[in-house]
Amino acid sequence: MGDWRCTVHRTGEPADRLARLSLVLADELTSAEVRDRARVLARELFGHDVDVGEVEPENWSTRRPPST
Repeated sequence: MGDWRCTVHRTGEPADRLARLSLVLADELTSAEVRDRARVLARELFGHDVDVGEVEPENWSTRRPPST
């Protein structure tokens, strides 16, 4: 399984971050496939006027800044 993360924002307003998603998905998925799955999940949770930023592999060994 692969761990991924991305941010959720309103469509056309990438600076207006709504949430950060952390996903655990099958290892064989490409970044584009992960982004598609994250987009579907984000729209189910936050509505159809949201999109996701770049997806990145999650690295649990580094500290992340606290969520706001």
